[in-house]
Amino acid sequence: MRLLSIILMIGLSPMLAKDYYVSPNGSDNNSGTESQPFKTIQKAANIVNPGDIVYIKKGIYPDKIEIKRSGTSRNNIVFKAFPGDELEAIIEGRPILIMKSSYIEISGLRVQNVMPMNGHAEGIYVEGPASNITIKNNHTYNTLGSGISAWGVAWRSDPGDFNNITDLKILNNKVEKACNGGYNECITLSNGVNGFEISGNEIFNGGDPVNGGEGIDVKLGVQNGIISNNYLHDLTRRGIYIDAAGILNFAKPFAKKIEVFNNTVKNCIGQGMAVMTEGKGDIFDIDIYNNVFYENTEDGLMFYDHPGGNGVIYDIRVYNNTCYNNQRFGILLNFPRANNMSFTNNLLYKNNNADLRLQNGNSTSSNNLVEIDPLFVNADQGNFRLKSDSPAIDAGTSINAPSVDFDGNLRNGAIDIGAFEFTDGTIPQPQIIANGVYNIISNKTNQNLIAPIWNDHKVRMYDAGNFKDQQWEFEHKQDNLYTIKNRKTQRYLGVVNNSCDNGSKTHTTIDILQWKVEQNGNGIYAIKPDYCLGKALDIPDGNTDVDVHLWSFNTNNENQKWKIKLIQDSIVSKTNLDLRLYPNPVQSNLHINGVLEGDIISIYNITGKKVIEKKVKSNELQTIDISKINSGIYILSVSGKYNYQLIKQ
Repeated sequence: MRLLSIILMIGLSPMLAKDYYVSPNGSDNNSGTESQPFKTIQKAANIVNPGDIVYIKKGIYPDKIEIKRSGTSRNNIVFKAFPGDELEAIIEGRPILIMKSSYIEISGLRVQNVMPMNGHAEGIYVEGPASNITIKNNHTYNTLGSGISAWGVAWRSDPGDFNNITDLKILNNKVEKACNGGYNECITLSNGVNGFEISGNEIFNGGDPVNGGEGIDVKLGVQNGIISNNYLHDLTRRGIYIDAAGILNFAKPFAKKIEVFNNTVKNCIGQGMAVMTEGKGDIFDIDIYNNVFYENTEDGLMFYDHPGGNGVIYDIRVYNNTCYNNQRFGILLNFPRANNMSFTNNLLYKNNNADLRLQNGNSTSSNNLVEIDPLFVNADQGNFRLKSDSPAIDAGTSINAPSVDFDGNLRNGAIDIGAFEFTDGTIPQPQIIANGVYNIISNKTNQNLIAPIWNDHKVRMYDAGNFKDQQWEFEHKQDNLYTIKNRKTQRYLGVVNNSCDNGSKTHTTIDILQWKVEQNGNGIYAIKPDYCLGKALDIPDGNTDVDVHLWSFNTNNENQKWKIKLIQDSIVSKTNLDLRLYPNPVQSNLHINGVLEGDIISIYNITGKKVIEKKVKSNELQTIDISKINSGIYILSVSGKYNYQLIKQ
């Protein structure tokens, strides 16, 4: 019976996942273990299954890499540099192609000197249909085409309803000398991408493009996206570009529901950022805030009627940006078909032709600081924070103002103009909530967020009967990210699917969703899912018995804000969902990460007999010598709750 129970528990765990290893000294005739690695990444790509990790050891890999297999919602397929070999595992002369695959992660690789292969000369290229692609911590260098690009369908193919790639993340990469002799942009998204985040990347040292060369370009059917916290500098074209495009005889494209914030763009040829449409497509519902655009050869930020376009732009909000010492205009609006353009709280100084030029287009403008010395701390060194006597302090409007500034300081009370809120140490910083048990209370209805016991998977606002004062466990994961679990139902707060516009539910899943808890001041918070940080947990007005929804955070709705009331301090028990065994299969020393002090690691053979037990004495990597047990299949259990298949060679 015990063996049966172990097997049943295993059925709920990521047992079948394998670790493969690749080394330039390996052979594709090997088994792919750490002691017998493959020689090519393509060999591993041909056989991986959901949950598998391919560890790539340092060295040069000149062969093609084309990924056509997919993971699942619970188990990504991961290609990553072997720990310690990050950016020393070098893909030489060939692109990484992710072709019509989903749930793929690429991490820690260097891709360089890429020339065309099968029509592609990008560093890393994604082509849809695809979903849940993460490209992070890589470095592309000297690519004929884009450093990183994602196309919903191939260039000049019909993009249909523009919903071809969903949930794409491009995070913390370096993209250098891209488009060097070729086309497109350093990071390109095109032909139908719905749900994306481009954050934390450095894009620099632009190549010599035939056409294109912009830093980040999202175009032709892109929506529900974030461009944030990127550093773009020394490029041969403009830094950030939004372009609806649409020159081919397909459905009218668009660029919509995009937030651009906390980016720094300097010393680029052209604009820091431009918004144009080079075809029939329209651009609308765009927020641009907390960015710094300086020392670019033309404008800090430009909205321009491209000669090849006849689309329109509208509902664009530009606020709390800093534009300094650009060689033409700080902000330029020259788009006769522009409507409902709003410019507030922007700090514009020492731009050569004029700080603010609203030449053509329907717009409103208020509380901008122009042609007045803002008293920066040190503009020559790129420090655009404010001195204590700056005229920008308290001179802004709260309309559209972001809740935090570029540095993450709260914009409490009176709003400062520009990307930085002045702080003398009295303005509280965003706080990390301690692990513990909390009520989540609507700031508007004063009712608790609850999860009914019955199995309808709805999360409700309800404050009566058995559901009153329901409690939630917060466990801090990283930065402001938490898992949130209901104590009564033991289900995690999650989302029905990966669309930011659909309802929410609670559920138990291996792929537990993490939430960003963002302080808005005075103990009030926004709660946002990590894959769509532009949206927030929300209850519609007038009904307390409904699904929770994810709505745009950039509205004036008070019901997007929550009180989080501490009930009791608690170190929430670790889920161990990030626990990892390697190598697996193993010959002698087994390494285990993700366990905590006090955990019990037990290894059972196939008959259910315990053959090894170890108590964890520190929250560090654990090493277990299993050289003395026989070859075969074993079950590794952590504190009797988490079970993994282990293969001893």
